[in-house]
Amino acid sequence: MPLLTFSTKKEELLNGTKIETTRLYTERRWTELASANVEGKPLKCWWKPRTKEKEHLFDEVPRGVQIVAFIDENPEKKMLWPYSCAMKSDGRIIPTRLTEDQVEEYVRNEGMDSLEEFVAVLEKMHGNLDAVPFIRIRFRDPKGA
Repeated sequence: MPLLTFSTKKEELLNGTKIETTRLYTERRWTELASANVEGKPLKCWWKPRTKEKEHLFDEVPRGVQIVAFIDENPEKKMLWPYSCAMKSDGRIIPTRLTEDQVEEYVRNEGMDSLEEFVAVLEKMHGNLDAVPFIRIRFRDPKGA
């Protein structure tokens, strides 16, 4: 059973305004999450599991997993934009640019207010994001859906 751990946005996780998370791509993680998505296996979601503050938040069956990458469309202005990616069997990534509406939904589902805020958080954790593959994991449906 896949494990998702969190150390920020606890209130948003519990109240359902953060319904997705983005994690660095590894083949092992992708296989585990894609399998859980197809087979309907729940994700174990924990708050700070290796600390005294550890708390099991909830178990949720994934609502979707997708490979994404942030591609610098204008290196002079450093304008990173999310792309949905198809991973080919030879390891090549075929990107498709997300629309503005899709990006707005992605950012909102991550519990963020803007793409700039979202990119800044990911850069703080992972450094340079340009064309680095990530896994987008939806673990809850939007409220009212």
